[in-house]
Amino acid sequence: MAGNDGGGEWAISAPGKAILHGEHAVVYGKRAVAASVDLRCYLRLNTRNTGSVELKVPDLGVLATWTVDEVCGLARVCESEFTADPSEACESCLAGLTARVQTDNGVHVLACKTFLYLAASILFKERPQTPALEVQVTSSLPFASGLGSSASYSVCLVAAFLLCVGKVKPLSSSDTNTSSDSERLKQIGLDVGSDWGTASFSAADQELIRRWSFLGEKIIHGTPSGIDNAVATFGGALEFQRHVDGDQIRTIEQPPVLSILLTNTKVPRSTKKLVAGVRSWLEEMPDVAKPVMDAVDGISQQCCRYWNQLKGSDTEMQQTLYRQLGRLVDVNQSLLCCMGVSHPAIEKVCQITAASGLHSKLTGAGGGGCVMTFYTRSDVDADQLQTVKARLVENGYDVYETVLGGRGVTMHRHNQSTSNPST
Repeated sequence: MAGNDGGGEWAISAPGKAILHGEHAVVYGKRAVAASVDLRCYLRLNTRNTGSVELKVPDLGVLATWTVDEVCGLARVCESEFTADPSEACESCLAGLTARVQTDNGVHVLACKTFLYLAASILFKERPQTPALEVQVTSSLPFASGLGSSASYSVCLVAAFLLCVGKVKPLSSSDTNTSSDSERLKQIGLDVGSDWGTASFSAADQELIRRWSFLGEKIIHGTPSGIDNAVATFGGALEFQRHVDGDQIRTIEQPPVLSILLTNTKVPRSTKKLVAGVRSWLEEMPDVAKPVMDAVDGISQQCCRYWNQLKGSDTEMQQTLYRQLGRLVDVNQSLLCCMGVSHPAIEKVCQITAASGLHSKLTGAGGGGCVMTFYTRSDVDADQLQTVKARLVENGYDVYETVLGGRGVTMHRHNQSTSNPST
């Protein structure tokens, strides 16, 4: 069957994301540019003989248990068989979730509902004889901060369940685990040594993971754009645009290596409420709001053009292009303020970084959460960067120094383990 048994020990991870340009406008068919960040969610699945299904997310304080019969019952009320193109969650299954999640904590409710829905509609739907299991999750991503933590969580769940039922298969192990990988994997009980490696998935398998994880995002956010789970699945940098006849996702080839500061304001906010607020603004002031959305679309396009021009440019031209990219960041932040999704804490971060000539904007839904600051070594030296970080920390914020781009959804396993977990 599945899990860390006959197929050898394994785990799944997926990255967070930072939206460079296109927040909120992407919901209405405008382009968005996003990239993965080097902060990840990790998941381990174990089969057990306890007669129970357990979800453990210590970072959120989640410890939930259901009987196998309860989850199988949800699987039985699913109105359709497994599909490679899920578009909407099964209402009958969703209706059965509420009675099975007994907590008043909103974050716990969403984590549990997403887990139960995906477990029932993929794993227990396809394998009703599934024994009891335990799923453990840990993450280096701050939650509810605009970095795609919920999408990373959904992608990990979907990839693990699809692996268990043989709907996706890992490619040959290639790269070794990073030190951050090893540290996080040990937190979920895996003793990762030099004999461990990572494996990716084929393009077709990635697309299946993306489609199913979008349902998880719908359970959590209501009307998500789809960009978060796309980046968590594919990694790298993407240009994303929603269409009624199917989402358009274009991988941006050889994007520039962009160093960023991610500042977590630690101001809680609800993506669902912020998205609803922008929708109300569009309905109330369409003649004002639509040109703002068009301008955001233009920023996304111009950003990609500048990135393309950076390839092969001399140093002087690169400096000019980076300055222009910085101006796009400033303009985009102003447009997001027009949408009503900024926050005094976000503006404070922008003020602190601007004092050192850096360019910052919110990333994600806004209303708090994280702020992204772009910099190059020609903008600021190491001492100046440390001064900026210190000022942000003095104001009570958490600061991460990272780069954009990198791996998408990944399997971690023994290098000698080549069998599929479903076997």
